[in-house]
Amino acid sequence: MHRNNGINTHRWRRQQRWLLTCLAGIISILFAELLLSACAPLPSPDQGAPEEMIDKAAAQATAIIQQAEATALAVKARAEATALLAQAQQQATALSAGGAGANRQATPTAAQQSPGSVPGLTAIPAGTSTVAAQEMAATQTPQPQLSGYAAVQATYGPDAVQLLKVSLAANGQYIYIQYLAPPELAFYWNQTVVSVEDLETGLIYAEVPFMPLIGALFNKPAHPGQPGYVMVLNLPTPLDYGAHVKVRLGGYEWEDVIVEE
Repeated sequence: MHRNNGINTHRWRRQQRWLLTCLAGIISILFAELLLSACAPLPSPDQGAPEEMIDKAAAQATAIIQQAEATALAVKARAEATALLAQAQQQATALSAGGAGANRQATPTAAQQSPGSVPGLTAIPAGTSTVAAQEMAATQTPQPQLSGYAAVQATYGPDAVQLLKVSLAANGQYIYIQYLAPPELAFYWNQTVVSVEDLETGLIYAEVPFMPLIGALFNKPAHPGQPGYVMVLNLPTPLDYGAHVKVRLGGYEWEDVIVEE
């Protein structure tokens, strides 16, 4: 009996040692995995986000875009509704005012008929003689506003352009015209503002040749004091040196110009 108890005790101790050994092994494995996971390097931002993060970010971006579109539509609709309401209120106010003051607006007031209401005019004092009133009205006549080339031309006056020379070029194939003009004035010129008229035959030469690599043979000054030139074809009847011509350039004319050698 005592012998059987000893055998059982020995078996139980051996099983206990085996269980402890297995448990120690499992704990060692878990501890090793814990150390590996703790020592593993963190993922770099350059390595990209996981798919779950990408999907989540895409969903958030889609929601933001939809919300922005809805907000923009609401703002636009609110602005259109406000504009329509303001327009309706203005029309209603105009109709009400028009019905109440139709008789007053049918006849212009004295202030509306007075020359003083016109910009640039002064009312003629009462008691002024007829001759004095006519002279005053003539001096107060508003001048038309010029723009573009006409305004620039009026600024520089009739002597702004100088004709320097009229000659022949390329063995007489072209009529060469050299001039001096302000760059702001010559800026508006093109091939249609130049012509040469033979005073003897009445022929007019006005075709500006166009070269493939150069363009139109019309050189404009780039800065004040720089001369420019333009050429026209010497056809159909060529002019010769010594011919008397009339030159037109940009609204300016020169009579009885001699073609120089």
